[in-house]
Amino acid sequence: MVAARFSPLPAFKQQGACCMSYPFDFLVCIGRFQPFHNGHLAVVEAGLRQARQLILLCGSAEQPRSIRNPFTWQERKAMMRSAVAPADQARLLIAPLADSPYNEDRWVRDVQRVVQELVAAQHQDLQRAPRIGLI
Repeated sequence: MVAARFSPLPAFKQQGACCMSYPFDFLVCIGRFQPFHNGHLAVVEAGLRQARQLILLCGSAEQPRSIRNPFTWQERKAMMRSAVAPADQARLLIAPLADSPYNEDRWVRDVQRVVQELVAAQHQDLQRAPRIGLI
């Protein structure tokens, strides 16, 4: 039910992400999202309940359009944003992630680099390290 996704949040959550306490500052979700479906949405919604911001890394970002990859990463980004409530859209940090076939070390370094860049740009509490997790 689409209407259920956008139902009003309880009063304590309407304060906004800046005023709530979350177990994590950032949660990271990695996927191809080809296409973004209800299972992905359930993970995103769970992540938004647990973190101030959710980092979505869109894999296979450099792949040309094909039957296996019907959507560009920008189209997938638009799908993800449109699926969440307007109040939560600003809490999504969506970035492309290139494939590194047969080179797991490079892929891991790329994931770490992208996450570090996004966190450095968004984390503003210089008194403590950001709490980052995977979902």
